[in-house]
This record gives sequence, C-alpha cells and structure tokens, in this order.
Amino acid sequence: MSKKKNPTPKTNWEPLIGLGVFIYGGYLLFTNYISPTYVGFKCDYQSSVFQSNLSTTLKDACMKDGNNRFKTYFRKEFSSKEECMDYVRYSKEITVPEGYLVDCEKK
Repeated sequence: MSKKKNPTPKTNWEPLIGLGVFIYGGYLLFTNYISPTYVGFKCDYQSSVFQSNLSTTLKDACMKDGNNRFKTYFRKEFSSKEECMDYVRYSKEITVPEGYLVDCEKK
C-alpha cells in the first residue's frame, strides 16, 4: 500500500481581503468626509497669469486643487474651511505680498 500525503490546507483569503477593504474604506471616509483637514495657501497669481500659456487662466493656476509651482502652503491645519479662511485673512503671522491670493483647500 502506498501512503498518501495529507494535502496542505488551503487558506481562504477572501474574509481577510474583505476586512482590509472595509478598514481602508472606513479610513478614507473618515479622513475625507467626517474629519477633513484644510490648509491655507498663498498663490502668486500675477506670475501665473503672465507666465502661463494662453489656455491657462487665473482660476486654473491658483484654484486648482493640489500642488503647483505658484502655490505656497502654510503649516497650520484646520478642521473647517471657515477657521482656515479666518486664519489666512486676519492672522498677523502671515504676510502676503501684493499680487498674491490667499485661500484654503482640503488637504
């Protein structure tokens, strides 16, 4: 008689993958919708208007979300856009040269 080896048990990965997707989805939901973070920035809109091509407008260069070469972000973060706007408009810590636009966006 020949002996048959026991087959290696198969691991069912589906519950583990489902749990990972659920945790990641919860993290995205919490960080983007329940507890968003806003950061202030200043944008050199005069340079963006004069140095960009004709198809780019002020709104495209300064108001587009994300980094670009005309934006400089402030370090302080806020939980609401109103708090962030009050900070960038009325704070004595920030000096905004003429020709710059200040605003806030979701991080």
